[in-house]
Amino acid sequence: MMTLIALHDEFTIIQIDTDQPIPASVFDCDFYSITKTKDEISIIVNHHIDIPSARVSDGWKGFKVEGILDFSLVGIIYNIIAPLKENGISVFVTSTYNTDYILVKKSSFVKSIEIFENTCSIKLKKEKQDESDQTGT
Repeated sequence: MMTLIALHDEFTIIQIDTDQPIPASVFDCDFYSITKTKDEISIIVNHHIDIPSARVSDGWKGFKVEGILDFSLVGIIYNIIAPLKENGISVFVTSTYNTDYILVKKSSFVKSIEIFENTCSIKLKKEKQDESDQTGT
């Protein structure tokens, strides 16, 4: 059984031109992912950042696959996104060396949680809050 962690943060997906510098404010975010190809630079952050001339898509929520995934594993993403696809929910997926992140629009987040809770092969957990979040500071 696979475990997904429902993340608290709201994410923003940004696209900039390849000749445009990556703003320093990106590196101040608790979560950021940068992908550069010959065609574009895509940035995912857990805050809204204003970047002139960037294409911005705000209002994403996310799920993290719990644990460290071995590269030999097959079908992880498919098993997560298939039930979302069946319910008309679009996704944006990004990966790190250790794990995968699945983003859905904020308007589909609660529905996604309901779908995962009713999927036998997926266990859902909520992200633990930092101590500072629990104390309200």
